[in-house]
Amino acid sequence: MNQPNWTEIIQAACSIITAPTVIITLLFTWRQIKLTAQQIRQASRQAERESEDRNRPYVSAQVVPSISGMGAWDLRIRNTGGTTAKEITIRLIKGEYIEGEGAHDSEIYNQMIALENTKFDLQPDTSLRIYWSFYSTNTGEVEVGAPLQGTIGITYRWRDESIDKLYRERVSYDCETPLIPVPSTGAERKGRNKGTTLINIEHTLRSISSSIGELNR
Repeated sequence: MNQPNWTEIIQAACSIITAPTVIITLLFTWRQIKLTAQQIRQASRQAERESEDRNRPYVSAQVVPSISGMGAWDLRIRNTGGTTAKEITIRLIKGEYIEGEGAHDSEIYNQMIALENTKFDLQPDTSLRIYWSFYSTNTGEVEVGAPLQGTIGITYRWRDESIDKLYRERVSYDCETPLIPVPSTGAERKGRNKGTTLINIEHTLRSISSSIGELNR
């Protein structure tokens, strides 16, 4: 039997030493590949979320003083997103509509109930304004329409060639507690003299200014 020479011994020793090193290197490489794959997936999800945030519709609702003046509140529905909001629905989910007593009140009440069963679309950066509540300027009590405090439920869709997502929002409102300013056009005078005419012109200009201001609410 031949005795192994020193070269064979050294090669064998190197093989024994190298094997664990190769294994450790492979494990480290596998771990780095795994971490890189995770980072790529996270970056992809982040890019997808950012793309959705930029392009999706955002529908909001706000109860504001009516452009018709004292005695009414309007509901302003607005899309501030980057694409059209589809199949928007508006529902009063906390509180109840008040029907009123007269025939005109019943007509308003029926239209508000019909609104909850109506779907509509809203283009980006556009808004829709509808009557929401009518109240007595003497007592402050609601005569017909929605209560002065409540919660509105909104649903809408982002629908595109490869996208169909449903969004839900809840908006609470309170027209009683905050001190919300309501514009006034001032008094209107009766008569035909010059002073009365100038006062009425001023009244008209204030009315126009008030309406323009309310359109931007």
